Amino acid sequence: YCLLASIQGTLLVSVVFLLVVMFLSLFYTQNMRAALGIVNAKNAEIEKNIINNVSSSLKNISLHLAVLANSNQDEDVLKSRDVSARIMWEQLNGDPNIASIFMGDKYGNFLQARRTPALAIREIRVEGGKGVDFWEFKNRAYDTIKTQSSVATFDARTRVWYQSANENGKFYWTDPYIFASTGAIGVTVAIPSINKNGEKQKVGSEEHTSELQ
Repeated sequence: YCLLASIQGTLLVSVVFLLVVMFLSLFYTQNMRAALGIVNAKNAEIEKNIINNVSSSLKNISLHLAVLANSNQDEDVLKSRDVSARIMWEQLNGDPNIASIFMGDKYGNFLQARRTPALAIREIRVEGGKGVDFWEFKNRAYDTIKTQSSVATFDARTRVWYQSANENGKFYWTDPYIFASTGAIGVTVAIPSINKNGEKQKVGSEEHTSELQ
C-alpha cells in the first residue's frame, strides 16, 4: 500500500510538473508572438516612413546627383576631387535625412561625404589594380581634424546599387535595410551618369535614413 501511494504521489508530482511546464511554454510562446508582432509592426512603420520620405524627395535627390555629375564630366570621379567633395558636403549638410552621398566609377575609384558614424570625406583611389582607402574626418566648419588611410577592401562596382543603376540606366533604390556602420534603417538611391556617347561612366548615390525612431 505504501509503495502504491508512493507511486501515485510520484505520478501526481510528474503530472503537475508537466502541466506547469506546458503552461509556461504556452505563456512564453504567446508573449514571444506578441513581441514579434510589435517588432514587425514597428519595422513596417519605419519602412513605410522611409519609402515615403524617399519618394517625396526624389526631385531633390535627382538634383543633387545631377549637380554632382555636371561638376565632373570626367570618367574618373576623383578628377575634380576637391570640388566634388565640397559639393557633397554642402548637400549632406542641407538635408538631415542624407546619411551619406557618394560616387563610384568603372575604375573602382570612390568619393563619399558621410555624416555617420562621424563627419568625414572618404576617398578610394585605385592605381595599378590596388586601392588606398583615405579618410579625412571633419568638423562642421569643414576643417580636417584627423586623417587615416589603409588598403582598400571596399569596391563600389560590386555593390547592388552600382550594378543595378548601371543595368537599368535609371533611378534605383534598395529595399530598406540596416546600415552596417550605424545600425540605422534606410535605403540607398542611385543613378548612373551618362556621357555624350550614351555610355555609363559613373554612378552617383545617396543613403537616406528615416527620422522616425
